[in-house]
Amino acid sequence: MGYRTALFDFDGTLADTKQCSIVATRKTFEHFGFQVPTDERIMAGMGIPLEVDLPKMIGRTFSERVLDEILDVFRNFYQESEQDTIRSFPHIPEVLSALKNSGVSIALVTSKSAAVAKRNVGQLQLGRWLDTMVCFGDSQTLRPKPAPDGVYAALKKLGDPSPDDSIMIGDAIYDVQMGQAAGIRTCAVTWGSGSDAELKAADPDYLLDRPEELETVILEAKSTSRTLHF
Repeated sequence: MGYRTALFDFDGTLADTKQCSIVATRKTFEHFGFQVPTDERIMAGMGIPLEVDLPKMIGRTFSERVLDEILDVFRNFYQESEQDTIRSFPHIPEVLSALKNSGVSIALVTSKSAAVAKRNVGQLQLGRWLDTMVCFGDSQTLRPKPAPDGVYAALKKLGDPSPDDSIMIGDAIYDVQMGQAAGIRTCAVTWGSGSDAELKAADPDYLLDRPEELETVILEAKSTSRTLHF
């Protein structure tokens, strides 16, 4: 018997948004005259809410008004690039369809705002398989990853299923740490922003290299073993 509840990160897990994030960040920094970070630094912040990571990349603190202005410019550049740069990873639609057909409840747990998450999910036509979404980007109460709040909120929306039957899937150590903090199983994936080495060091229950392996892990591979690398 596999897992009955699957919580997915979006960026780098279900969807390849790397290029969109890089382009929007570069343009935002150029717009304000900030030193443009490397692509590697931009990718390292994927999965962290923008309002937390952008000031760190810039190396300054800002008033709420100025930070909101910077975030608005970033979001505008991001939206401009979405249509041409965001794609589902291979096999993701098929995996989500198989999970739903098997009775698995599916939630999205993302650092995006609800508006952006809904727009991106709609663009990729993934919404038909999602039961609910938890979005940190516009929440005033949820602590960001790696705090367990996102998992708790998702499980509550799904009717409080057993933690033993639930799994968090993501491409960043923050996703793994969030799931661990909430007491559920975790699955790290290597096709996003996280490196194989850092994901292994986070000690997830599963470490996957190919999206099509998700179906086997979630539906069949429930195990007490640690870090099974498929």
